[in-house]
Amino acid sequence: MLELQNALEEKWIDLQSRLRGYKDVWLGASDIQHEGKYVSVSNAERLQYINWASGQPNNGGGSRNEHCGSYWISNRGMRDAPCKENHNYSACHLIGADILELQNALEEKWIDLQSRLRGYKDVWLGASDIQHEGKYVSVSNAERLQYINWASGQPSGSRNEHCASYWISNRGMRDSPLFSWHVLVDLRNGKEEEKFDL
Repeated sequence: MLELQNALEEKWIDLQSRLRGYKDVWLGASDIQHEGKYVSVSNAERLQYINWASGQPNNGGGSRNEHCGSYWISNRGMRDAPCKENHNYSACHLIGADILELQNALEEKWIDLQSRLRGYKDVWLGASDIQHEGKYVSVSNAERLQYINWASGQPSGSRNEHCASYWISNRGMRDSPLFSWHVLVDLRNGKEEEKFDL
């Protein structure tokens, strides 16, 4: 279960959650033993990092049994929630999937060649401006991109284009909607995933 360790990790979780349209992320924190004293569910010790949203924790205004912690996406902070509430996000969904993040021009040329050989039109990249319009960051660590080569006129900033893709026909990056057809490429494992609707 996810236990936030610092502000950088919180920022990364916020980005990943927004990319997926989640509203809450269930955290490994609970006050079920002592009301108002949140501890880690993995070791029952004081939480390493806390960033409560305004007015939280509030135990549902005192009328509900809210004994589990969650990360509240819309308010960018933690809140208490009923332990049986189903959140749309689990930390394990973020582990094990690597999205391509271009590191240099040589890697870009390789992706361009491989994509042309396979007839792809776009390759989804691990970059997004969903947190701050026009400020693209890496989806793996929410930091500034290592390498950028926007196609002419890109990013266009069109409505709801918060993801980046490599645009094969224009040999450069462009902003794309969250839900569009792309190819995912896993360079480490030498595998490609089929096109699918994100």
